[in-house]
Amino acid sequence: MKKKQMIIGIVLLVLCVGGYFGVKAYNSYQEKKKEAETMKPVGIAVSDITGFSYIYNGETLEFVKDGEEWLYKGDTSLDMDEAAIEEMLATACDITSTEKITAENVSDYGFDEPTNTITLDTAQGTTTVKIGMYNEMVSKYYLSINDSIELYLIGSEMISGFDMNVENLEADEEVTADTPETAEE
Repeated sequence: MKKKQMIIGIVLLVLCVGGYFGVKAYNSYQEKKKEAETMKPVGIAVSDITGFSYIYNGETLEFVKDGEEWLYKGDTSLDMDEAAIEEMLATACDITSTEKITAENVSDYGFDEPTNTITLDTAQGTTTVKIGMYNEMVSKYYLSINDSIELYLIGSEMISGFDMNVENLEADEEVTADTPETAEE
């Protein structure tokens, strides 16, 4: 009888140890799977944006949508390139990250003097996107949404996507048959 109880005890011990390592492996797999999931931190559709601003060379550039047209607030007479602006906004709205961290002190990640601050206005309110410092070890920038301590690691798309002055966003003037040309004298 003692031999039978001992065998049952050993079998139960083996099952418990196997179960422990099985659960541990499963949890590790789930954590890696969760980390590998692609996140869209901004979570706004381009079509919902009614205004936006960003910093270019120390100057805040502001734009507002009037019907289907984008206007530069600094000079509303300028004809803006709608496609270029929509592409710029798509860069912000479609940015993805597979890594998210919780920061105890966001200033450690460059948010006291962000690389850029982008605001996106919708009917629901304003979303502030800040790009922090560059992490050379992983070749990515830190991103914060609405000053949250949840930070995302992103590539350089946001930096290059918003590296445009107003002239880069103006529509090219096309010469048409109706446009009078200057006559040579």
